[in-house]
Amino acid sequence: MRELPPLSALRAFLAACQSDSFSEAAEKLNVTHGVISKQVQVAETWFGVTLFERKGSRRVATPYALTLAQELTLALEGVSDVAARHRFGRVNHPLRISVPASFCLYWLMPRIAQFYQQYPDINLRIDSAVSSEQESTGRYDLVIRRQPDTTSQIKPFFCDSNALLASPGFISRHPVSVPQDVLSVPCIETLTRPRSWAKWCEAAGIKHVPCSSVHRFDHFYVTAEAIKAGLGFGIGPVNLLQNSLQKGDIQIVFPDIITDAYCYYALTPVGVQKTVAHRAFESWLFSTGNAAG
Repeated sequence: MRELPPLSALRAFLAACQSDSFSEAAEKLNVTHGVISKQVQVAETWFGVTLFERKGSRRVATPYALTLAQELTLALEGVSDVAARHRFGRVNHPLRISVPASFCLYWLMPRIAQFYQQYPDINLRIDSAVSSEQESTGRYDLVIRRQPDTTSQIKPFFCDSNALLASPGFISRHPVSVPQDVLSVPCIETLTRPRSWAKWCEAAGIKHVPCSSVHRFDHFYVTAEAIKAGLGFGIGPVNLLQNSLQKGDIQIVFPDIITDAYCYYALTPVGVQKTVAHRAFESWLFSTGNAAG
């Protein structure tokens, strides 16, 4: 980068050009007359020309100085505009986030308005990712991923586990008294979570055999809606679907049978520098996730 004149000298020079006297310029910048005079001398030395001429008791900007001041004002306004656009990750520099689709729909979206209320100047670009897309992280500033609950140094912000779920209407039409009864009524499977039923049967102490009738869907967010619609029993995350449970749209069946403890992590891809917006969103995830989980 080429050498630049001191910013303090430029500020004093511009203030002097826009004022009737050095004293008025000093008042604008809340400094003394001597400071303005000294900084103008610095500017004159740097540019190698006389910028102000003495006329009587006043010092008046030369035509060269006025032309220079006009160009410098435009240049500094451009710098100010760039700084404003990028400060806190604002409008033209959104924080790019990749989130699992089900987590985005059932956890993040019901709460994201709280984040915007707390941080109105931060802009998020949220991409929901289905299972096949979650390996790609390169173009994001932050990715949220579901992983098994481990003792990793990376702390989770939200943890969950799976249970047997159904709508109240389906439960009333297909009452079950023991886990084995579940396999004799319609069930819902998720292709991206192929072992969910096997793990639940293992935790229930029963042999895993195909249900009498099976509905299969590619992603869990479709399965969740099918459960709420009363199509059958399904295996799903208890905390993630807390809103639906509280509303009574779905219920936990055999609540003592819980499987698949796992957590959600906020991960920063290698090479990404954390901004103020980045850290603000991370902090919000942890405070909101711990409160909800």
